Amino acid sequence: MAVSPRDMAHFGACLQIRYRSRESIVRLSASSTLIGWIFPIYRKPTMKKYLISLLMLLPLTLSTASSEEVPTLKDAFQEHFLIGAALNTSHHSRTNPAREPLVSSQFNTITAENAMKWQPIHPRPGEYNFGPTDSFVDFGERHNMFIVGHTLVWHSQTPSWVFEDTDGNPLDREALLERMRDHIHTVVGRYKGRVHGWDVVNEALNEDGSPRNSPWRRIIGDDYIEHAFRFAHEADPEAELYYNDYSIENPPKRNGVVRIVRNLQEAGVPITGVGIQGHGNLTWPSPQLVADTIEAFADLGMRVMITELDINVLPARSEVVTADIAHREEGGDALNPYADGLPDEMQERLARRYAELFEVYLQYRDVIDRVTFWGVTDRDTWLHNFPIRGRTNYPLLFDHDGEPKPAYYAVIETAQRFNQDIEEARTFRNPVMPGFHADPSLIRVGDDYYTVHSTFEYFPGVFVMHSRDLVNWRQIGNAIHRTEQLDLSNVPSSGGIFAPTIRYHDGVYYMITTSVWGGGNFYVTAEDPAGPWSDPVWLDAAGIDPSLYFMDDGTVLYHRQVDGERGFTGQQVLNLETGQLEGEMVELWRGTGGIWPEGPHLYHVDDTWYLKISEGGTSYGHMVTVARSDSPWGPFEPNPDNPILTHRHLPDHPFQALGHSDMVETPDGWWIVFLGFRPQGGNYHHIGRETFLAPVTWSDDGWPVVNNNEPISEIMPAPRLPEHPWPEEPVRQEFDSADLPPWWQYIRNPAEENYSFDARPGWLRLTGSAHNLSDRASPTFLGRRQTALGCEVSTLVSFHPEDDNEEAGLALRGRESHHTLFGIRLVDGNRHAFLRKVQAGEATEVISSDPLPDGDVILSISAEPLSYEFLYQAGEGEKISVGSQPTRELSSEGMSPGGGMSFTGVYFGMYATGNGNPSQAPADFKWFDYERTEW
Repeated sequence: MAVSPRDMAHFGACLQIRYRSRESIVRLSASSTLIGWIFPIYRKPTMKKYLISLLMLLPLTLSTASSEEVPTLKDAFQEHFLIGAALNTSHHSRTNPAREPLVSSQFNTITAENAMKWQPIHPRPGEYNFGPTDSFVDFGERHNMFIVGHTLVWHSQTPSWVFEDTDGNPLDREALLERMRDHIHTVVGRYKGRVHGWDVVNEALNEDGSPRNSPWRRIIGDDYIEHAFRFAHEADPEAELYYNDYSIENPPKRNGVVRIVRNLQEAGVPITGVGIQGHGNLTWPSPQLVADTIEAFADLGMRVMITELDINVLPARSEVVTADIAHREEGGDALNPYADGLPDEMQERLARRYAELFEVYLQYRDVIDRVTFWGVTDRDTWLHNFPIRGRTNYPLLFDHDGEPKPAYYAVIETAQRFNQDIEEARTFRNPVMPGFHADPSLIRVGDDYYTVHSTFEYFPGVFVMHSRDLVNWRQIGNAIHRTEQLDLSNVPSSGGIFAPTIRYHDGVYYMITTSVWGGGNFYVTAEDPAGPWSDPVWLDAAGIDPSLYFMDDGTVLYHRQVDGERGFTGQQVLNLETGQLEGEMVELWRGTGGIWPEGPHLYHVDDTWYLKISEGGTSYGHMVTVARSDSPWGPFEPNPDNPILTHRHLPDHPFQALGHSDMVETPDGWWIVFLGFRPQGGNYHHIGRETFLAPVTWSDDGWPVVNNNEPISEIMPAPRLPEHPWPEEPVRQEFDSADLPPWWQYIRNPAEENYSFDARPGWLRLTGSAHNLSDRASPTFLGRRQTALGCEVSTLVSFHPEDDNEEAGLALRGRESHHTLFGIRLVDGNRHAFLRKVQAGEATEVISSDPLPDGDVILSISAEPLSYEFLYQAGEGEKISVGSQPTRELSSEGMSPGGGMSFTGVYFGMYATGNGNPSQAPADFKWFDYERTEW
């Protein structure tokens, strides 16, 4: 995964790189009670909604607490945007180390306050002063910060020689452009890859939005801005490039910046974002002006930075709020009222003002990249001398001694309240693992959660899934990943691996399961759940759905469902040292009378032992029941309110067959995962049994209650765990390596000689065997499960059959008796696309009307909840549909009318076959696309 400098800076000096999502919210455990009012949260169902501040005018309790008692600024906002400060030389100089801890602990981005302006860095022709800027960049790198250079082109603090020739006459356009280019290339080039963003052009507009008539504009023309951005991009193509200005909250000036951005965009000039300087006072700009300004640039596709934030608390002679350093006013004692310190009333007003602004920033966290204060402490602020020299100002969050002010706690409290509000409103969507993720078993190890799932006849077997928030899951491996671990060669469809359980004990992961029609119960172990996993330790052939419980005294309890449809949960002791069972099997519980009392799991909660099972068969009558005892050996008393989870009484509910579950305790209480399916077009489910999530509470009399006894919904409140999405799975799978992601599977153990990534580099070569998909064998097939009701699947195939029996292409597989083949074969000596549907062993076929031209062919399947459509594209031609198929024909119910269920879902796969004879012509596949279009 590529990690940007900004992503790295999110975690400051801790050097921990994590995947970053702007939608991700971390609930802060620390809480400040120092602010005595409620901050309302701005809502923006649409970006244009008028924002009204409802801050309660309640008193502020001034803080004497130290900054260690609350989160730092960078931690409080870590999931929203970067928090930074402008540094002067004293902050990053090695000669003054006392200032370093404050900056490094509170901020994760820094801007050069003055050192990189033209005057200090390039004071005379050919002379550069890189000492202070080298120190600044070194400081940022030392603390893993996002580093911003300020500024490349500005009308102020630029020496007069820049605009003059050696005789003191004004330069012509070309000479000044060359001087600009040389300066930008030298400065940006020196820090290429180290300074991550640049304020390229600074303050190019007047207050009314008209272009400032600076020497840059007078000599070069209005396109000097365009050239500056182009030169900066030439010097460092990876750096972010910004336009930066003050008072752009005022509509006329804001409109001027919008024109600049649009002109650059229309000219194809690279610009990343706009810096809103944020110099304001206690009343200006209003929250509405700030919101309108952010929206204006977001509408242009710009990232937004608050670049020079400070709040002037002193009175002024003029009502004009400006940061133009040329603006000056006469002084007087009345205009310097707080020379001896800021009184409590003003501390409170400053705190409220900062809280008000940060509420707006948080609402626009999706477009704001960073908020940077213009200075670190009140001692450093430029406002002591602006617009009146010699005053004492207090515009920042840290006082003259570097101690946090009430404004600091107000900003932290705003972040905490916002985070809590978002956390409480956060939802998730069921199923959390859509598509074939049957029979989930769940454990927690620290902050990580893992599940394993049934895979039946497919290999590699037993999906291992990983999450950190119980909502976002990714597959990290398979517990059965080597052919020598398990022989699946003779198991029927929906035979093989049933209902695995995962447990963790003393640094070791245990996966225990049943190979039905293939050897019985066994377990494997691993030190890493991603693998590798050990060879199996075989136990017995009595029963299915085995599970383990590790007692505090070292005893390992082994329990499973035995005695078939009307059976019970049996338990024995497992000796891990010998791999042998000890003692007689003890019957624990037969359930409440439902058929197939299976999937037992044992839990110990508050000195009580709970045995949870599923009953009713793994179909529309499925349910979860529970019993309890004072001993793990029973007797077990059933819950009088059983079942604790079912939809068998809700035939019209979109989720059916809820059951086969496992529970875990988290920092947000107990949660349960369980299987279910989503019928489509009646009682037909085709993408398999999926994994759902729901909360578990405990009744006053000590029984688990799932989802407050309410039906399971699609949208539900999310666990209050730090949200942790994973990077999106790529749509395209290239076949340039044999190291495929773990979701690719074969039908039973593969005949490895029929698969090659080396025969044609960059392609997957399939060689058809005599077996086809109707055989209970291992035909040449490599596929992945359908994990969404709507998706698009495509592959590029190069295949030139030599005999009529040879074919290759895409397959939809349900089982041997029900599958659909969409491929290429010979018809009267010509290649044709064909569509063959096999239903209950009977085949019907459609042949393309025209032969295929020479060359590669793209085969595509468009899946919707009720149908599949099959299309091919030869060369540069149009996509042509060969036909369609109702999804119900490959549903579990459609494949097993009046009988048992088919436990797997539809697989998409690439296949090749010789239909009774080994194929002589190989089929080469360049890539395979899988794109979800519907949940």
